Amino acid sequence: MVEVDHHLQRIGGGLGNPRRRFARLQACAQDQGLTAVCDLLETRSRSSLPVNVSFTAVALLAGRHADGKSASVLVSQIYDFSAWIWRSIMNGMNRRRFIVGAGVAGTCVLLGSSSLFSMNQTLPAARSGVARFTRLDVSAQDFPVGILQDYSNAIATMLRLPPQDPRNWYRQALVHLLDCPHINWWFLPWHQIYLGWFEKICRELSGNSAFALPYWNWTHVQRAPEEFFSAGLDPTSDMFQQYMYVFRDKLDETLDGIWSGLSDRQRVLLGLRGYTELEILAPEVRLYFMQNNNSRDLSQANPEFDDDSKQGTSAESIHRVLASRKFVGFGGQLAPHHSVFSGSDLLESLPHNSVHAAVGGTMLSMFSPIDPLFYLHHANVDRLWQVWTEMQTSEDLPGHPEPEQFEAWAGEYFEFFSDEHAAPVRDLPLQHYLQADRFDYSYHPLIVGETRPLPLAPVRSGTVYDSILSANSIGAGQTIDAQVDVPAAVLLDALDRDGASLLVDVRMEYPVPASA
Repeated sequence: MVEVDHHLQRIGGGLGNPRRRFARLQACAQDQGLTAVCDLLETRSRSSLPVNVSFTAVALLAGRHADGKSASVLVSQIYDFSAWIWRSIMNGMNRRRFIVGAGVAGTCVLLGSSSLFSMNQTLPAARSGVARFTRLDVSAQDFPVGILQDYSNAIATMLRLPPQDPRNWYRQALVHLLDCPHINWWFLPWHQIYLGWFEKICRELSGNSAFALPYWNWTHVQRAPEEFFSAGLDPTSDMFQQYMYVFRDKLDETLDGIWSGLSDRQRVLLGLRGYTELEILAPEVRLYFMQNNNSRDLSQANPEFDDDSKQGTSAESIHRVLASRKFVGFGGQLAPHHSVFSGSDLLESLPHNSVHAAVGGTMLSMFSPIDPLFYLHHANVDRLWQVWTEMQTSEDLPGHPEPEQFEAWAGEYFEFFSDEHAAPVRDLPLQHYLQADRFDYSYHPLIVGETRPLPLAPVRSGTVYDSILSANSIGAGQTIDAQVDVPAAVLLDALDRDGASLLVDVRMEYPVPASA
């Protein structure tokens, strides 16, 4: 069973209409079991008993149990707006390597109350003027437009590079397919390092030695920046299409060269993803370039986020994201290695996934870095990690996993990066990158009005009431019920004492990739 660091801030009334999200998922997960970890749901109501909870596979939203009505728990809020994740899974792994079905367990826990949403806390901004390179908000009114010209120049050069060059635009996107972690606790550091090397490549190829990658604060401006519909920054433009065809024509030759040059450690890492042979990897990459056209759902005529994505990137959502006081609970769940799914937390599952869903097109695949918006999007995700770290520091709390977890986290190797001179970057564990000046950048402004809830008040040890499930496994589109009998006297007494809460804890295991 996947263990989860539970947080009361993950209480919510649901965001938007799940039907459109279901439709996106069903196309690529018809017979796949979903693995997920459901959120905690709260009620402060004087419910009639028993408490009935229903939950559904491949759902994305969580509903609140209130006013004596039965809760509908759609698994899972922890994976809000994650249709693109499932498309990525289907693009990035052979479907035969998934075991259909997922184990499920449900409990009710009676706990004390907290004042989680009662007050906000604003912390001081981070230090400025220390780093050599400063990443600025592309949506700010005073943003220097010359930065985007440098970015566009770097992209144009990367597009023109031969496919054999690892700095080639599409080769950079291929790194994301081969090695990117999602739904585990290496999601944040891997993308931080990916952006760091990418930024150095842009600095080298743009001709501007002071170039710093901008970030896109999609909480303040919930639409695609106007400049990203220009030819040099729009993946649907003729320039991108032209070089996509060049890359596609050389694809088999390029993949042969990559595979023959793999190190032993790279082969092991690819094997963990099921890519034990080139004959498994090549068809999946080839299929993408044959079927996709560098698309993007947002357009110059329609640049606005949809309502679901606006809610997922709202200040309220960011407030909830920043609430956790532990890295495991903010940055993803523990995993044995970075190529397995163990569980995401709200930063990945809520604003991050919402932006991918809003932009659409290529951003819904593991080749999402083909869209130039990807890097600015992830720069803002990285900024929020730094905001959270500053908030942790202000409360004398660690910004990384707990000491007993740190060694396993920091010892992970990421082996597919290349530097600005096209040299491979290998045999470096995450520990190597944890120095603050490794890529020598900062964000300005760092904290842009973000707040976090006050720490949770101490709670009494709760009584756990086990559930009776209508089934022990759940597949895509299926629903099962869990009944939990809580003595009415106990519930009412607890609610009278400090507004105690009834929490429903639903856990699900991921399908385990099997050998080919």
